[in-house]
Amino acid sequence: MTAAPPGTLSGHQFRQRFDEARHIVDDYARFLAQSGPMPGQVMDASLLPHPKHRIRSAVLLCLNCNLDPVLGEHLEAGYLLLSAFQDGVGPRAVGEVFAHLELEADPHAIDAILKREYQAADPFRNRARQELQELHRDLESLRRAIAPASH
Repeated sequence: MTAAPPGTLSGHQFRQRFDEARHIVDDYARFLAQSGPMPGQVMDASLLPHPKHRIRSAVLLCLNCNLDPVLGEHLEAGYLLLSAFQDGVGPRAVGEVFAHLELEADPHAIDAILKREYQAADPFRNRARQELQELHRDLESLRRAIAPASH
């Protein structure tokens, strides 16, 4: 039996790494389904079920090995949603949450709540936008790397 070249993984090592990545992605998917951010919200990265960098790596590995286009779309969406998790937000999500507004309340009170939430989310929203662009670039690079040769 010959050893794998330096810098490469044996089949067994790759399988272990892939199984771990699937476990991380499954945990992340369950987390999003149960307590993920609403559109426009930013949550603290510490709330994620695994460190954010590990989730990023795991999703990219699963995407790289994926053959199912529907699953690929879900993995990409989850990958991009990582931008909604930023350090320093705190235990409560920030950003507009229309689902919790009392629709019968005074319109001025609703406006004040929305402005307060918007201002609280603003510094994190800027970081999230920048990270979202980075995540889009990651996905584009991955697509180019795994695309079949066109020639």
